[in-house]
Amino acid sequence: MKPLISVIFIFILFSCSENAQYIVENKDIEKKTEHFDIVYFENGSHELSVKAKDVLMKFARLSDISQKTIYLSGHTDKSGAEAANNTLSKTRVDAVKDFLIQLGMKEENIKSEFFGEKKPIQKGDSQQDYAKNRRVEIYLIQNIGGGNEEH
Repeated sequence: MKPLISVIFIFILFSCSENAQYIVENKDIEKKTEHFDIVYFENGSHELSVKAKDVLMKFARLSDISQKTIYLSGHTDKSGAEAANNTLSKTRVDAVKDFLIQLGMKEENIKSEFFGEKKPIQKGDSQQDYAKNRRVEIYLIQNIGGGNEEH
């Protein structure tokens, strides 16, 4: 059975750090999702910083990661053309995915989407706001209903 297209998420704040973790429960598709972290990028770049690589190496060391699907969500700020931002958000996701594969993650366990500038987490126009929007969010998804689902 395919998951419902319209999905309701309930976000519960798990910690208040800059890279806050969230627990997301998707009631419609009976999955439990944990928002692990966010990797940030410089303006116009898809290159992984030393800090980003450290975040991804920490992520790869999780003991139960092989039992879960990795979901990557790519984003940009609103500077530049929309088409260019869509491409950039995809190349950011690809950079994170490629690094995770280099660290031993299975490609078939990594799912991704990219949104360009469409889903900002900071709505302002300051350089700090823009910096928060240049990101790839990393989630772990695990079935909790035991059903057979397509990914």
